[in-house]
Amino acid sequence: MRQRVSHALQASIALLGFVVFRALPVDLASWVGGALLRWIGPRLKVSHIARRNLRAAFPNKTDDILETIVRQMWDHLGRVLGEFPHSATLMADPNRVQVTRPDIIAALRDDGRPGIFFSAHIGNWELASVFTLR
Repeated sequence: MRQRVSHALQASIALLGFVVFRALPVDLASWVGGALLRWIGPRLKVSHIARRNLRAAFPNKTDDILETIVRQMWDHLGRVLGEFPHSATLMADPNRVQVTRPDIIAALRDDGRPGIFFSAHIGNWELASVFTLR
């Protein structure tokens, strides 16, 4: 029962966030999402795992540098969340998204066979899936 209530609360918060971000202009939604998670994220328990992993990966970096990386990670995730309701708008703007080989993506889509699409987590990685569905 407790888990059901928790999931319902989480879903309600996610829906509210989606509605609020959708109502904002895309650049403001991106900024607000980044600012919120840059403030909240480092305080979450999961950030301890990120810090531990970063210390293992970069033993020579100072705690200040590692903390900056954690904040940047949360900022990026917040921006992705803020931009998500605007995916169609972002994809329609050639100044925001550049696809260098759309012919390869179209061939994968149209050949009638399953395929795997790899992309880097650079910028808003969710936009790659939006593009492949077109």
